[in-house]
Amino acid sequence: MNFNPDVELRLFEYNDAFDIQLRPQDECLRNSMYFEQWAEDKAKGAGFTGIRKSDGKILGCGGIKTLWPGCGEAWAIYSDEIGHYSRGCIDYAKFYLSALVKEMELNRLQCLIDVESKVKLRFAKSVGFEVEGLLKGYRFDGGDCYMMAFRKEPEIERQVRIGCNALEFAGLNFRDKMQLIEDEILKLSGSR
Repeated sequence: MNFNPDVELRLFEYNDAFDIQLRPQDECLRNSMYFEQWAEDKAKGAGFTGIRKSDGKILGCGGIKTLWPGCGEAWAIYSDEIGHYSRGCIDYAKFYLSALVKEMELNRLQCLIDVESKVKLRFAKSVGFEVEGLLKGYRFDGGDCYMMAFRKEPEIERQVRIGCNALEFAGLNFRDKMQLIEDEILKLSGSR
């Protein structure tokens, strides 16, 4: 794992969506009349915010929103500076997505990626999403999107990476599970 010692993760909060300096191509989201509702909705799910320790700048936010039992949708927004931390972001995302898919008992985790967004497409593929199909004219401006789905990590690998056995992990409440995952990341990054 390649966790950056200058980046810390914490639970996503509603205001993070307004405090992040979005990439220019993502500003249309904040300018949408639905952005406030979008931020409230995401704050109810399992989400994390990546912050640069040296200056407190929000680098990115992401998480999973349950669509219905067994099905979740992954989301992410980030600043232009996220590219400087791409390797670490991939490691964080793989680690958290695998644990959350299991914890949230998801059979399916999906996301939509604009076909024009090559960076988001590469990132989604690198953390385990696969293209399932093309949604033509899906975007509000008539643009196309890829429907992508996440592959579950094998159970044995997930248990080893979380650092405890499945029975111990299953007995924890949601916040304690998230704390255990965060502690494990910090141990791997050498921050603790």
